[in-house]
Amino acid sequence: MKNTLNKGSIIVWIVIVILAILLIVGFTSKKSDNNTLRGEDQSQSGPTLTQTEAETLVSETWGECVPGECGDVVVTITQNDDNEYVVTAIFGELDDSTSQTKKVSMATYQNETWKLGQPIITRMCHRGNVDNTVGWTAGLCI
Repeated sequence: MKNTLNKGSIIVWIVIVILAILLIVGFTSKKSDNNTLRGEDQSQSGPTLTQTEAETLVSETWGECVPGECGDVVVTITQNDDNEYVVTAIFGELDDSTSQTKKVSMATYQNETWKLGQPIITRMCHRGNVDNTVGWTAGLCI
């Protein structure tokens, strides 16, 4: 009878320790979730590039649509795995060979201002490309 009582006490203590650990872990993860909900995400450092800033940056760096040559510009912002901003601008072209021109570049924050790096430029063609591919191409349109 004495051995059974000791085994019961040990089991009770093990359960208490496990519950205490679960409470501590649960409290810590809840605190982390609350910080994220309040906008205190620690995974991204530095300033945030807004949609308006990206549109202004595209206009100042690559120019705006010229009436008669360009129909519209669609600007999007994404973040890569390193939390770097990637800006994509698709210009709707109004010519007989190119339907759209896409420019993709990294945005960096330097001296308290955003800058776009060298863009990768591709085109969408009306009738095809000189390299006989389909879709976006770095080649010329026919």
